[in-house]
Amino acid sequence: CFTFLPADGRYLEPILPLSSLAVAGSLGRWSPDRRVVLALCLLVFLPGWLYAGYRMKRQGLLPVTPAQREIYLSRSLPYYSAVAWLNRTRGSAYTVWALHAENLAYLAKGRFLGDWYGPAGFPRVLAGLRNPEDFHGRLRRLGADYLLTTENGGLPFPEDDAFRSWFVPVYADPHARVYGLRP
Repeated sequence: CFTFLPADGRYLEPILPLSSLAVAGSLGRWSPDRRVVLALCLLVFLPGWLYAGYRMKRQGLLPVTPAQREIYLSRSLPYYSAVAWLNRTRGSAYTVWALHAENLAYLAKGRFLGDWYGPAGFPRVLAGLRNPEDFHGRLRRLGADYLLTTENGGLPFPEDDAFRSWFVPVYADPHARVYGLRP
């Protein structure tokens, strides 16, 4: 069903139980034979079960321990290691503005800024930047201590001496970099 819904079809989930009851009721009236209704119900559930099996085969079993969770997240989300590093070193005492890593927002223990919308959105923060000092000032006004960038970056400036005079590299891996904002 969700395949044919618009991208934000997940917002329709609250009506699914009621619609399921309506479909079940109509199936009961359509065919008095309970075996036919049971077969139709099983047929309707089959794609969901097949898809779940496919995803488990592709991604592996769900992690059940903290160590398995870390491995799973690192494998599934290439930028996760940067947020995990912030979580390990700073706990919840940090604010990071992440550029094009918005899917990590729920995994950060600290305050996570940066998305396509809102007061810390990419277009708003990056619009009309003149230099790294201006970028630093905007992030400081948002309360950010750190800047997280991805390998496909999108930084409006090269990472040269002018950039490093405002941002100090504190973490790097092949997928992401974290910079501390200088005071």
